[in-house]
Amino acid sequence: MTTAHEADEGESYLTPAQARRRLGVSPRTYRRYVASGVLVPHHRTPLGHARFTEASLQVQRPRRSPGPKGEPATP
Repeated sequence: MTTAHEADEGESYLTPAQARRRLGVSPRTYRRYVASGVLVPHHRTPLGHARFTEASLQVQRPRRSPGPKGEPATP
């Protein structure tokens, strides 16, 4: 039996703050990733709080396309 902080494989769950730090993204970027489905929680607690495993943090970050004439992309 697993607890609220232990994943099925014996791996610990990460909170959103821990996941953000591991990914190196801001809270705003984290929220955008979750809302758009780029980042999907492995589990949600009974109160709806997201929990992640290391494996669930494999994010395919959106790539910025180069600007006109090869100029750097604007954020």
